Amino acid sequence: MDSKPGKNSEQIILEAAKELFAEKGFDGARVDEIAKRARVNKALIYYYFESKEKILGELMLGLVKELKEFKDQLIVVPEDSDLKQFFNEERKDALIFNYFKFFEKHKLLLQIIMAESLKGDGSKGVLFEMLSFAWEDTMCRIKQMTGGAVSEFEELSTAAVFFALLPMLNFVAFGEKWAKYNGLDFSAVEAGYYRIFKKIYHDYFVNTVLLEE
Repeated sequence: MDSKPGKNSEQIILEAAKELFAEKGFDGARVDEIAKRARVNKALIYYYFESKEKILGELMLGLVKELKEFKDQLIVVPEDSDLKQFFNEERKDALIFNYFKFFEKHKLLLQIIMAESLKGDGSKGVLFEMLSFAWEDTMCRIKQMTGGAVSEFEELSTAAVFFALLPMLNFVAFGEKWAKYNGLDFSAVEAGYYRIFKKIYHDYFVNTVLLEE
């Protein structure tokens, strides 16, 4: 085992910890097991991280940072766009697709965060911080474009989190497990869910709430 700090050692430790946290839960995974999975000396883990909690915190901070960078790469809409342009079919489909792919890329860490968020400290609010990041830009643009015409912003924000974003995260985290449990082809389940999600998003958030006459 490697007992000296190396250029990639920190990332190797984080990847090993992420796998174990997803398999056994944060409380069930031990530092000894992380060291064994990462093929490093346990002392090296403490060289980089003071505790198992610090490893989890670093993983969560990394995901939040990636989410911020991901948002900067999303489709840019001109400042003078109206709601119909802002929520046009092409942009809506691309937005939903890209968010699905981003969270699928981080499925293991997402499962950990969602499990930890049920505990008393709520994983220091990382899940809610992610949800806020995902929705805040859209809310700001809606306010800007309507000049306050959509009165219940708090209600709209709550609906976006609990009827759009959380269902998306739940499917990404548990959809494959559910399909396997029921003996279903996950690719077909995923395609079906994606179609349903887009319809619900369009019917409620676009037609009913935002673009109603």
